[in-house]
Amino acid sequence: MEQAEGNVEPTYLLGFRLGEKVALGGDSGRVLLASAAGVQPFGSSLRKFMTLVSLCITLHRSEFSTRYEEEDARRSLTAWARQIDQPAGHSPSWTAAFDGDLDVSESL
Repeated sequence: MEQAEGNVEPTYLLGFRLGEKVALGGDSGRVLLASAAGVQPFGSSLRKFMTLVSLCITLHRSEFSTRYEEEDARRSLTAWARQIDQPAGHSPSWTAAFDGDLDVSESL
């Protein structure tokens, strides 16, 4: 998998998300998402990636009494994701996940 800066590093396939490859960079330790738009950061480290995944799963498993509560939770988790892992938390993929654009079971 080619990195954005043009260097190639060995990668290890972790799985798929909505048909796109999720891989661990062998040299950098970053988690990368390979999509039609190119390779983008999905986690600065495996630990940070798993934290973002946990936040996303927690959001989807939560039951909210009102739409306002859900929107508030989404805003809070988006802010946390961006603090936990700035490059990945600002990526279009994580933004879409926390905004609800990908609320299908296959996206988890």
